Amino acid sequence: MFVLAGPIFFALLFLLFVYRIVLIRIYAYFRPNWEETDPKGSVIVEALDDLTQPLEDFVDETREDIKAKVKEFDENMSEHEWYRKNRIAIFIAAGFALFFAVAMTQVIIEEFLIT
Repeated sequence: MFVLAGPIFFALLFLLFVYRIVLIRIYAYFRPNWEETDPKGSVIVEALDDLTQPLEDFVDETREDIKAKVKEFDENMSEHEWYRKNRIAIFIAAGFALFFAVAMTQVIIEEFLIT
């Protein structure tokens, strides 16, 4: 009697799980559109959009202004000036790439060649 308690318990848990899934599917099939039943939800979303719209407009305008100024500044520079101006960024990117390559090489050697 006690030996069958485990399989019966798991069978009951499985049946309860299937029952819940079926109930959820039935509810989802007959459920009306949430905007029709809860119009306040869409009103809140519209109000939040109205509140954040000026900030989004300001960010977009500022981004466009900065892009225009940087583009104008870059067009007036020669190639030598551009490399001199961005030398530190180039060295940081090259150092990161070198570190990544060395780390990957070390991992490959330790994992695949030393066994």
